Amino acid sequence: MPASSRASASASDGASSSAIVAGTVNGYHVLKIVGYSLTKAVPNGKSIKSRPFRAGGHTWHVAYYPNGQNAEKAEYMAFFLCLDDTASKGVEAKAIFSLLDMEGNSVSSHSFTTRFIVDGQL
Repeated sequence: MPASSRASASASDGASSSAIVAGTVNGYHVLKIVGYSLTKAVPNGKSIKSRPFRAGGHTWHVAYYPNGQNAEKAEYMAFFLCLDDTASKGVEAKAIFSLLDMEGNSVSSHSFTTRFIVDGQL
């Protein structure tokens, strides 16, 4: 599988959604990795990008590093949420990365929440 390639999947393979709730824009994106063992051929420091998706009024993609983003993290996988839009003003986001079980339920011991701000100087 080539590094930095766009993952191919049909629209029925995942779900993206967004909604407006009490003035805050929310959304979610499910990234399904099919053929996980084949992704392990991607070298350390190289990523596979998800398809772009809309959430929170912006376009994003997930960068998946199956062998870590650097040599010190080569035994781990890494996921990064990347803003694809050029923001004229700051974008504040909270992301929750969760491993899902076969029924689609979050595995709490494998979840991570982060907050970040993109300052608009992209």
